[in-house]
Amino acid sequence: MHKIHFEKRGEGSPMVFLHGLWGGGDYFKNLDLPFASVYTQYYIDELGFGKSDKPDNIDYALATHAASIADIIPDGSVVVAHSFGSLIAIALAHKHREKVKSLVLISPPLYKNRPEALAHLSTSFLSRLTIKYPFVSMALCKLGCSTNLFSLVAPIFFDASYKPFISSCTEHTWHSFYSSFVKSLLGQNFGDYQDIFNTIPSVLIYSGRDEYISHDYLDSLNGAKLQKEVFKNYDHHLIFKNTEALSTALAEFLLRG
Repeated sequence: MHKIHFEKRGEGSPMVFLHGLWGGGDYFKNLDLPFASVYTQYYIDELGFGKSDKPDNIDYALATHAASIADIIPDGSVVVAHSFGSLIAIALAHKHREKVKSLVLISPPLYKNRPEALAHLSTSFLSRLTIKYPFVSMALCKLGCSTNLFSLVAPIFFDASYKPFISSCTEHTWHSFYSSFVKSLLGQNFGDYQDIFNTIPSVLIYSGRDEYISHDYLDSLNGAKLQKEVFKNYDHHLIFKNTEALSTALAEFLLRG
C-alpha cells in the first residue's frame, strides 16, 4: 500500500477534492468556498503528487489512481475535481460507485478520441513538449522540481490568483507526471461516460476560453443526471478567476442534488 497524504477539515457530509495533473491538495483548500463549511472536506494529494508517495515502479493508469484513494474516501461523497482529477473521479465512480454521491467536474479533459485529445493538449507549450519531445520535457521537469526555478519564473506567466497552483505544481517526479499524462490523460476510455452521467448527479463546469478542453464534445454530452455550467471569459483555471460565481454554481447544484 502506498501512502496518500490528505488534509481533513470541518464536520458534516463528506466532500472530496481532487486536483489536476500539475497540482496538489493545496489547489483547492486556500479558496473561499462558503458552502464547504457544512461538509467534512478531504483535500487529497493524488498518488505521485504533493506529499503522497511517488513510487517509480507503477503505471499511474486511472485504475491505479482510483484504487489508491478508494480507502480514504467515505461512502456517499460529493467529489469535486479539477482537470485531470475529473478523470480519476470518473474512474472512481466506475469502480466504487458507493463512494460517489455526486460529481462536480471543473474544466474536465474529456475527449471524443485520442487525436482530439492530442490536438487540444498541444495548445499548451509544456504539454506539446511532453508529447513531441519528452526528453526535453523531462529535463525541464527535473530542473523545475529540484530547484526553486519554477517559483521564480512563474510570476512572469501567472498572476497572483494562481498562487495555490504554483505552490504545489512541482511536487511530483518525472515518472509520476509523465506516466499519468500518457497512461491516464491520453489513455482514458474515450467516450465511456454515459453510464456515469445517467446514474450519478453530475455537473460539468467549464469556460469558453479554455483551449485545453473540447468545447464541442463537452457541449454534446448528455445524460439523465447531467447538468452544465458554462462560463464565458475564463481559462483552464477558472476556479481562481471568479470564486464567487463558481461557489454559487456549486451551491445551486448541491441544493438540486
